[in-house]
Amino acid sequence: MLAGKDARTNDQLVKKHLTSADRYAHADVHGAPSVVIKDGANASPEELREACLFALGHSKAWNAGAREGSAYWVLPDQVSKTPNPGEFVPRGAFIIRGKRNYEHHLPLELAIGEIEHQGARKVMCGPRSTLSGSSKLVVISPGDLKRSRLSSTLAKTLKVPEEEVSKIMPPGDIQIVEEVGLSLGL
Repeated sequence: MLAGKDARTNDQLVKKHLTSADRYAHADVHGAPSVVIKDGANASPEELREACLFALGHSKAWNAGAREGSAYWVLPDQVSKTPNPGEFVPRGAFIIRGKRNYEHHLPLELAIGEIEHQGARKVMCGPRSTLSGSSKLVVISPGDLKRSRLSSTLAKTLKVPEEEVSKIMPPGDIQIVEEVGLSLGL
């Protein structure tokens, strides 16, 4: 799964990486990342749902303090930068034509934790199910704890640079739902 961080990277992601074998996911909210599910034609329904959860979790719905939302996935040929006559498509946005495959009532909840990837230890943020093998993780949702405070505490606890944690976190303040293998004291 690949995701954009802003309008520029959303455009680049779709232009450079979306192929006919992939799937495209987006939250049903303005200001969400474009998500490309590589080899999405072979993705399970759970993997497509995880991409939708990721897109929603990193959208402006987080800052709004929502508890749930909707997201969808589509085929690559449904994603276009070509507007209808008289319309304008801003940078980072796309026209979606045809049927959207919706995932409704998705909880606005993400997990941050350590994983092992290609022999290296990485810190990752995504749907809880994607971190199921992690022995150290924190489950978060929108709240009133400053994200910078969690970022700093997690970085010290996991012994990684703070930037590594802050760049993967959702866009707003948080609340801790659950801690696994950690004792953050926040």
